[in-house]
Amino acid sequence: MRDNILPVLQLHACEYKDISNNTPVWNRSALDYYVYIDVPHSILSRCSLYDVAEMEREGLKGVPKDAVVRDVNCWLRANISLLNTAAGLHIYRLMFVDSMTNVTLDLYFGYNIQDDNPDKPYVYMKREDGGDEVNTCS
Repeated sequence: MRDNILPVLQLHACEYKDISNNTPVWNRSALDYYVYIDVPHSILSRCSLYDVAEMEREGLKGVPKDAVVRDVNCWLRANISLLNTAAGLHIYRLMFVDSMTNVTLDLYFGYNIQDDNPDKPYVYMKREDGGDEVNTCS
């Protein structure tokens, strides 16, 4: 990625309390090979990324170490094939360690995936006479 070009699929790493303001919605068909994560320069200049995990209801799910790598300046590059691309909301925790003090710092990024072709049928209309039968699309 060149310094003067912004990536199409970009995310912003932030504190957990700000994740709702930094969660874009993408269509699954528009996903590229990589997603770029903007991390504050002050963090990348003094800290190293040591772990990435997806936050799920059951707890944290580890992500392969090579899924997220440092790119240029304040960007991290994430291989989209190693991230969750199922329809729905996905939130990840980036865990950094300060190289001078060994203090850890967590930042978060998230995205919402929509799918034009869902696997499940859905109800799109009911009978006008109030009957129990409904039409579904599958």
